Amino acid sequence: ATATAVSLAIPAAAQEEDAQQQPQPKPTQSAPARAADAPPRLANVKLDLTITDQAGPGEPSKKVVTMIVASGHNGAIRTRGFQPRPGNPPREVIINVDAQPTITIDGPVRVQLGLEYSPVGPADSSSASTDPGRSSLNERIVFMINPGKPLVVSQAVDPLSDRRISVELTATILK
Repeated sequence: ATATAVSLAIPAAAQEEDAQQQPQPKPTQSAPARAADAPPRLANVKLDLTITDQAGPGEPSKKVVTMIVASGHNGAIRTRGFQPRPGNPPREVIINVDAQPTITIDGPVRVQLGLEYSPVGPADSSSASTDPGRSSLNERIVFMINPGKPLVVSQAVDPLSDRRISVELTATILK
């Protein structure tokens, strides 16, 4: 038995055409990756959310919600209560917070925030037995915040009264 070697001659023009059809490796980037392309820094972020509710004269009501969430992940807090009302069924009161903080490579924290706030409305001063008004705040916002510095992220007014609701957030990167 004899072994036969077969040699195929491929014209140079065909080899060049074949090389052009094959995917070429991408050149390496000499510039640093953009912040949006970089993976999130791994750390926990403490979010302190303060809801200030001002209805008429007097001291405003403040509610504070605090959560710790890993950078790049979601956190959710659901709170619900019932306000008794003589002669009427209890009124549901809600504070729901959804947040996703992401630490950027240049320092600020990008926060996706969802808030649902349904407090009992201000009482009608003409009669204590009347049903207080119902108001709510529902928002979905995305913003950048410097760690450790409080930022008022929204201010809203009640369309039925002089009530004002502001939301302030402080993000702290935990070591």
